[in-house]
Amino acid sequence: MIRNFVAAALAGAVLQAGALRAQESRNAGFMLGLHAVPMGLDGVGEDRFEEQGMGLGLTLGYGFNDRIALYGTVDGGYIDYEPGNPAAVGEDYESMTVDLGARMSFGNEFRRMRPFINAAISAVMTSEEDPNEGGIVTTSGGGLTVGGGLQYFYRPRWALLLAAQATTGAFTESDSEDQTILFREGVPYSHYRAQLGVTWHP
Repeated sequence: MIRNFVAAALAGAVLQAGALRAQESRNAGFMLGLHAVPMGLDGVGEDRFEEQGMGLGLTLGYGFNDRIALYGTVDGGYIDYEPGNPAAVGEDYESMTVDLGARMSFGNEFRRMRPFINAAISAVMTSEEDPNEGGIVTTSGGGLTVGGGLQYFYRPRWALLLAAQATTGAFTESDSEDQTILFREGVPYSHYRAQLGVTWHP
């Protein structure tokens, strides 16, 4: 009788502790994130240059379970012009990066700290004013992104985000008001971003 009572009490304590621990993080279902984006854009090869800027980003995603999620991110901002960049024609220019990818998180719902890695197909676009002919010149191309970071769940549905992304690819075309120029070989670039923000898992 005493043994049964003790066993039942221990089982109840374990179940209660498990229920409390389950509230540490919720990583499945929809997610919405807003983050600041320190960023850089570097030329590769003969036309090498290094430029830095700052922007904001938005992430929408869906976690199929506690570990695997698909997401889309849009990061946009301004990058300071570096005189060694043969493609830039102004003092600064706009940059926008769109990622469509997958994320794998580590740990489990019993933990507040949830590291993750991700990979994505990306599109990178820059826009700047042409001082010679007027109008806006938009240069665009594709790339592949790999990255990682962590979420810290200070509440089960709210997490602080710290992540880094690295994109490599090539610009393939330039559009202005009166013409489109296709780059036969592409203009290679490397693009890196830090993401500092908050994520909501409703």
